[in-house]
Amino acid sequence: MNDTSAIWDSVKAWLNQALIKGEQWFAAAQLWLEGRENPEYWLGGGAAGVSLLLLLLILSGRSRKKRRLAEAQAEADRQAQRIRAEKVSELKQIGAAGNEARMQGDYPTAEARYKKCLALAEDIDRKEGIAGAKCGLGILALAQGQFDDAEALLKEALTIDETLGRQDGIGTALANLGFLAAERGQMNSAFEYLDRAEAAYIKGGAESEGNLKAIRGARTELLTKQDDLIRVTLH
Repeated sequence: MNDTSAIWDSVKAWLNQALIKGEQWFAAAQLWLEGRENPEYWLGGGAAGVSLLLLLLILSGRSRKKRRLAEAQAEADRQAQRIRAEKVSELKQIGAAGNEARMQGDYPTAEARYKKCLALAEDIDRKEGIAGAKCGLGILALAQGQFDDAEALLKEALTIDETLGRQDGIGTALANLGFLAAERGQMNSAFEYLDRAEAAYIKGGAESEGNLKAIRGARTELLTKQDDLIRVTLH
């Protein structure tokens, strides 16, 4: 009986130590997972099998959680891209509608569409759309004789397009600044702007081919207008 009792006492002591050490390893695993260092627990002896199992279970759970979070983030990113693509498409449609209204002489509708276009472009931080809307508003202001507003808007559009390297946008802003200068009677400045616009359209290639033809025709008209003014002055 004494031998059996002694053995049982030894077993109970070992189990007690194992439980204590297991708790220590579990606590150490939690600290480690939180990014802390606790080498004292890791270097100690004891119920290594129990501790390792607990650690593996914890790490496995965290791995699954990270994977689920990564999948959720990827889906959120895809959704955000889809929404942005839809807004960009809407932006282009509104801009085109604004151009159509302006060319038809419906300036109030054109202005409303350009402003809506600008607000949407700013909302999604699309610089190209911001430049296009400002340029449209600038051209509209020029058509209505609001020269100071037109100049400010066109120069803002030009600055953005130059940063983006959008040659067609650069050419359009420069061309209309040239028309503005001509309206103010500043013919030298007008031709300088038109020359820069033509260079930008040439650099833009096929995308700017239609605008390139238009700017060359506009220069011819301005030259004719200038010659007529000179003849009137001389006579």
